[in-house]
Amino acid sequence: MVWNVTEITLQLHYVGAASDTLRLACRSVSELPAEYYADQTCADGVVVPSVKEPRSLMVRGIGPEELNALDALNWNPSEVSFTDRRTGKPENFCVVSRAYTQEPGAARFTLRD
Repeated sequence: MVWNVTEITLQLHYVGAASDTLRLACRSVSELPAEYYADQTCADGVVVPSVKEPRSLMVRGIGPEELNALDALNWNPSEVSFTDRRTGKPENFCVVSRAYTQEPGAARFTLRD
């Protein structure tokens, strides 16, 4: 799934305190499926899948200043939200971490399953 967006909001919620929030201008958000290594078969015959890359969101079209602000965060977001420009529908995802990506102007966030 690919969403056409103008910004995303990253948040970390606390109990009894205000949330940390960062808004980043961007161009699109894509939901990437999990990638797996070849199945491993145990001695007892049970097939065990092994995750290479967990399911994630790829945010593209982030400017250099926004990437610097993201890199400077001293907290890890637990939520990514945005509104799809085509449909006007708000989307909200729980995330567990920011994953490394080599793609310029992009950030990848691992989704909570």
